[in-house]
Amino acid sequence: MPKTDFLTEHYKNLLTLILFAGLVIGMLTANLFFRDYLEQVDMMISVFSQKYQYTDIDGAGLLFYLMRVRLPVFLFLAIAGRTRWGGLCTLFYTMWIGFSGGMLLAMASIRQGFSGILLILASMLPQYLVYIPGLLLLFYGVFTMASGKKGGAAGSGKNRKYLLIFAIAFFLFLIGLILEAYVNPIFVKRILKNY
Repeated sequence: MPKTDFLTEHYKNLLTLILFAGLVIGMLTANLFFRDYLEQVDMMISVFSQKYQYTDIDGAGLLFYLMRVRLPVFLFLAIAGRTRWGGLCTLFYTMWIGFSGGMLLAMASIRQGFSGILLILASMLPQYLVYIPGLLLLFYGVFTMASGKKGGAAGSGKNRKYLLIFAIAFFLFLIGLILEAYVNPIFVKRILKNY
């Protein structure tokens, strides 16, 4: 097995392990430190759910908001991929995704049980069906580029490959933003009506 295949397989396993570790840490944190806080959050969620069903969402405004929130992180990871620290940045970001997901799932399950978990998972659709492959593609590009930075500048072929990976990941990212801004609100409203 070539060295890069081993490293890529090792990196995928490490990403998975870190994601689940973050998930568990997030769940434990929510259960141990935020149980009392959930009483207040539960009231806000029920009011929000009722108002959300009858509110018209401005898709363009939501799209620009999402771009302001998500684009800097995406660009930071892409730029970090040009350094030897890119792989480490993706690992920290993966831990953060796991931690925040664990907190969210624990808070939803504490207050609403299994139906709360289903609501959280459903609210991630359909955009995460595009975000996840795009993020994994970007992570692959960041890891392969960062792993080649040990001795100096990468060759132009490696730079072109990274640029192509970045362009495809960015395209998927933009599709995810559009889905999150225009399709997800409709999807969530339908779910909340049956919730």
